[in-house]
Amino acid sequence: MIAKINTPDEMPKTRVLEQRADYLKVRSEYSNGLIIIQEATPEEVHVHSNFKWIPESDGSLTPNYNVKNLDFIDE
Repeated sequence: MIAKINTPDEMPKTRVLEQRADYLKVRSEYSNGLIIIQEATPEEVHVHSNFKWIPESDGSLTPNYNVKNLDFIDE
């Protein structure tokens, strides 16, 4: 499955939190406060955000800046 995430048109501040041969965890933060944490293995990618997502008609996802993700854990 391919998913497009609609993020601000800027380069985020990004840092690698953990990296192994079979795992990568990256944290990206945008100037508007959006934080996205990506965890990637050879089999799958998980994306976590500090905001809930709005599914768009084209299949993309847009952060809902009005609804914080209370399950989000910032690394």
